[in-house]
Amino acid sequence: FAGHFTSDLGLLTLVEHLTNGGFSAKRSEISRVEIEEDLAPQRWWSEFRDCTGIVFSSPSAVRAVISRGEECLDKLKSIPAVAAGETTAGELIEQGWKSVEISLGSTAGDLVSACSRLFLQQED
Repeated sequence: FAGHFTSDLGLLTLVEHLTNGGFSAKRSEISRVEIEEDLAPQRWWSEFRDCTGIVFSSPSAVRAVISRGEECLDKLKSIPAVAAGETTAGELIEQGWKSVEISLGSTAGDLVSACSRLFLQQED
């Protein structure tokens, strides 16, 4: 038996894939992802126009920014991104980010290392 503890936005097809692979599986939502109501990328652009990178910890974070980006979205996409893993990187690339550094893991140390690599690339 395989349990899939996930958020409401977690991979919906995992239980189906597990079942097709011969496992008995059940999905259980243990958390809900909600978009912050006062998410305001326009304000971020004015406050952080000099930043050298944006860290995204999940694909849903990318989608939340995209859904609210409006007129500053092209400016935000011009800032290199650090992705906490391949899935988040894929979402960033799909949404149009040109420069994406992928963290080799999901720990804070892994993200800091990815930020350092991004920073060093920008210095070259």
